[in-house]
Amino acid sequence: MNNYKVIDASQISREKWQNFTDNNENCNIFSTPYMYDVWNATPGYRSFAFFATDRNGEIKSILSGYLQTVSPGILSKISTRAVLMQAPVALDDEALSTLLKHYINFMKRKAVYTEIKDN
Repeated sequence: MNNYKVIDASQISREKWQNFTDNNENCNIFSTPYMYDVWNATPGYRSFAFFATDRNGEIKSILSGYLQTVSPGILSKISTRAVLMQAPVALDDEALSTLLKHYINFMKRKAVYTEIKDN
């Protein structure tokens, strides 16, 4: 039984998102709503952020990054990569598993590969 629901950035308050990143030592600036906005404002980039939430709507896991398209137009399908500047952060294994399964389904036909740049 899955105890978590996955939602995206449009479905969560920015305050709740920022509070999670501020209060989790494993999060860094790349997990914040501010970086989400920066990537969305950058030509050729599209931000994404997913959250596994419990039944009370509390965030238990986050995965965020951007899609980068190198060659727009006809070549976009083969020149788009997903980049995670930080590995997913989860409070438990089930939340992480739920989030990763969602991510894999979301990325089908959107990116050639995923690059994780975790420090």
